[in-house]
Amino acid sequence: MSTEPTNEELAKSYATKIEQAQGFELDAQNQDSAEQRNDRNEINGQQAKALAKELNRDNENGDQVKQARAREIAERFKEKAARDREQSRSFSR
Repeated sequence: MSTEPTNEELAKSYATKIEQAQGFELDAQNQDSAEQRNDRNEINGQQAKALAKELNRDNENGDQVKQARAREIAERFKEKAARDREQSRSFSR
């Protein structure tokens, strides 16, 4: 003769099953969270690399602009020096 479980036994059994289910759910959430953190870290790393590349390109462009400006200024000084020499010759005659 089989005996039916009491309400208390059923309640304990259900409580255990609920706890196990919640435990699995928490494990799954923790795993998802870890995966999301890894994904976020990878995305952040990629964004940081992209930003660094962009900033370096700006620096390279900035260096090129500075060099071009320096050449332009040097050229103007040469032209001015040539004019000054020309004027100096015309005054000395």
